[in-house]
Amino acid sequence: MEPTYGGTSRSGRNGWTGRLDGMSGPRRKSRDGAAVDLAERWIRLVTAVPKRTITGES
Repeated sequence: MEPTYGGTSRSGRNGWTGRLDGMSGPRRKSRDGAAVDLAERWIRLVTAVPKRTITGES
């Protein structure tokens, strides 16, 4: 996991984004902004209450 630069498009620069589990986050103007967003999403993911148990019970 790390911020990546989105390159350029017709409208200009695409900006920085972080990819987590194959999904891109919102575009940020700076690499540091993308890194902070990525860290926040990672913390939410690893601290989330599991949706089900290993045995399949809810």
